Amino acid sequence: MKILIVPDSFKGSASSLEVAHAIRDGVKAATPDAICEVRPLADGGEGSLDAIHQGIGGNWVEMKAVDPLQRPISAKYLRKELEAYVELAEASGLNRLSKEEKDARITTTYGTGLQIQHALDGGCRKIYLFVGGSATNDAGLGIAHALGFRFCDRDDKDFLPTGKTLMAIHKIVAPPGVQNIEFTILCDVQNPFTGPRGATYIYGPQKGLDMDSVSNIEKGMEHLRHLFKTHFEIDLNRVKGSGAAGGSAGGMVALFDAKILSGIKFVTDLLGLEDAIAHADLIITGEGKLDQQTAEGKAIGGVVSIARKYSKPVIAICGQVLLDGDAIQKMGLSAAFSIQRSIRSIDESIKSTLDDLRETSRQILNTSTFS
Repeated sequence: MKILIVPDSFKGSASSLEVAHAIRDGVKAATPDAICEVRPLADGGEGSLDAIHQGIGGNWVEMKAVDPLQRPISAKYLRKELEAYVELAEASGLNRLSKEEKDARITTTYGTGLQIQHALDGGCRKIYLFVGGSATNDAGLGIAHALGFRFCDRDDKDFLPTGKTLMAIHKIVAPPGVQNIEFTILCDVQNPFTGPRGATYIYGPQKGLDMDSVSNIEKGMEHLRHLFKTHFEIDLNRVKGSGAAGGSAGGMVALFDAKILSGIKFVTDLLGLEDAIAHADLIITGEGKLDQQTAEGKAIGGVVSIARKYSKPVIAICGQVLLDGDAIQKMGLSAAFSIQRSIRSIDESIKSTLDDLRETSRQILNTSTFS
């Protein structure tokens, strides 16, 4: 039996590569003769670069940047020839902040902009930006500021905008040469820039915003949307995915004419996943949580859509399974399993993630259905 193992990361617990290896170990414990192919996966969020590096190689580039609160950090991106692959979360992600530090009123994507500028200074002209996991709601203006854009108030004073100062922007001045950079934004959501399903209302609370702050920043985002409409003749609420990463995807579209692509489709195409699925007998995938959003651009949904073409069985192993059997079947999965084996605290569950993955995988493959 040839088994293809293609999980996403379990955010906050284990990388996609760690998850894949744990599942493989469990499979081999149950069926030693199984041929296991490990392909870590990502949907455009955190862990995307690890999956890409595992699949196509390239060189890691380490450099000095700043975190969402502008504190000095060391950050890396992936370079292959004249293309740079950058994760927004590497410098500007929630993972850089403690729970008490999360505050999208004051966080910035400036550090990510420093990474991109470093790649441009090194000769890269194609930038692939993966925008999941951001700690910001600045519409990517921190990135733009690092790349030479000027954002001026009514007194023509240049400043670095954050979520709470978007309303102060009166004029946008573009640097020369912007048209020579090719940006592609990879994301796993389709939220518009503003509105009830937009960046601020949907994702602001997880970035430390209370409802008063959400309302105030939403006004700034609406102000910015109208500025973009006036300056660049684009309405970001008509651009799917423009609300990703606190509006960073939309800001990059307006300011740099970036393209927004499905993160999972980009990664699966880049890694040649379709051919691997076509030649497998069983596909095992997984992610931290299986819920209604899984089919909408998430890693499992991408795997299932390819496997369906070849009538291949797919099972999912997840930290949480929040769907019933009918919904799981409708998604195209043969089965879905949670790795939770007892009632434990979140911290205890995180610590035992890899052990639980190994044991759950072993139990699944011990059943007659899959062995």
